[in-house]
Amino acid sequence: SRIIKSLKRVIKDAMKIKRKQAGIIKELKQRIAGAVYSDMLPRSEKLAKEFRVNIKTLEKAIKKLAGEGIVVRKQGHGTYIVKEKTKLEDSLIELLFVGSQQMSAHPFYGEMLRGIMDGLKKSDYKLVFSVLEENRESGGLKKVYRNFTPSAAKIIIGTSNTKQIAFLKKHKTPFILIGCKPFDHRIPAVYADISKSIKKTINHLVKKGVTKIAYIGIAEYHDGENLADMEKFYAFVAALKSKKKLDSSIIVHTPPFAALGYSSMKTILETNIPQAVYVAYDHLCPGVYKAITEQGLKIPDDISVIGTDALDSNLNPRLFSIQVPRYDIGRKGIKILLDMLKNPGRVKIHSAALETSIGDFSGSIL
Repeated sequence: SRIIKSLKRVIKDAMKIKRKQAGIIKELKQRIAGAVYSDMLPRSEKLAKEFRVNIKTLEKAIKKLAGEGIVVRKQGHGTYIVKEKTKLEDSLIELLFVGSQQMSAHPFYGEMLRGIMDGLKKSDYKLVFSVLEENRESGGLKKVYRNFTPSAAKIIIGTSNTKQIAFLKKHKTPFILIGCKPFDHRIPAVYADISKSIKKTINHLVKKGVTKIAYIGIAEYHDGENLADMEKFYAFVAALKSKKKLDSSIIVHTPPFAALGYSSMKTILETNIPQAVYVAYDHLCPGVYKAITEQGLKIPDDISVIGTDALDSNLNPRLFSIQVPRYDIGRKGIKILLDMLKNPGRVKIHSAALETSIGDFSGSIL
């Protein structure tokens, strides 16, 4: 009987504590709704004393408020009230895109957009698109964009322009680069690391006896533009240098415009016949194929062709392409941005590089 009485007393005390917690939660909600507390709650010790409960009971009540999304606890700083999105702009994320106005149909960035959209499904945020003017001579951004749409955060795709990033930082709205490498690793960004895949591909070609490998793609930049594309060039140079096979005479600097694939390959073939060509963008490869076949050369018997991005280019023979995880880049990028919005000041700002991959060595490669 003593055990039963003790158990009843424990249950009674637990119910009493539960009622106290419910009363504290109700009172705090009323105070928040009535703007008695507009920014943050008083210290837990002060509230515990006011409600005449121990600190554990008070902390459990606040934990439940946090679980309902009414407050957010920041260790060492206090308990902040989550303000409702009363303005439309508070529920928007502006996506700044350099290039095609039909981003969803873009062969490369469209997959990143799909990853972003999937990552947003369970959030309260919506995307608003702003197309930035492209530099039609060199690629990248033509001029700094300043006419921002009022929004909670920004995503920038298609440029890592230092002047644009400086303006974004000055604007003090959270932002992230997706698909572009920043000039500073402390700038939030998600992009592809292509170095290992290029090294593996070059090693494969060298083992097959290939000694002359050409390059078509970005080989110079300004204002921090095309840093992710420059990484392709750096990785290519590093891989060939390690094998002592680098020939700078068959490197052609080419902006990422599809029409330039043909003319770039023609330029190479006029002075030299390489055994392989690494093309930094898949959408240049149809023109590269055309220039090679016009010379009466065969792919891959005479010249191997390596693309980048793993786009479905419908070429014959099938294009061997280094695969960029475009969807995953978009998905991880929006996750980081949402974490920044949910926990302002608490998410460590950093850039993240996702690994690329290669399939079997077949198709347009020896």
